[in-house]
Amino acid sequence: MGMGEPLANYLVTMDVVQRLHEYRGLSARHITVSTVGVAPAIERMAKTGLPLTLAVSLHSANNESRSQLIHSIAVIHSNGCTRPVCSG
Repeated sequence: MGMGEPLANYLVTMDVVQRLHEYRGLSARHITVSTVGVAPAIERMAKTGLPLTLAVSLHSANNESRSQLIHSIAVIHSNGCTRPVCSG
C-alpha cells in the first residue's frame, strides 16, 4: 500500500501475483491486491480464476466526487480505460 495504483499497471501486477503464486508457493487466497476501484481491471483480474483477495478503497460513494479526490480515476473515466488495463 502507498506505492501507487497497482491495477493501473495491470500486466506487471498480475505478473508479480502469478510469480508469487506459482514460484514462491503462496496461496492465491493469501495474496491481497489493494485498489481504488479500477473496474475494468477488477473485471479482468476476476477472469483469471485466481481466488485473490481484493481490498477496495472507494474514498467516496459516487464517481464524480471520487474523480475529484483520486486523479487516476478521472483519467481512466475520461479515456474510457487505461492502456495496460484494456490491452490483451
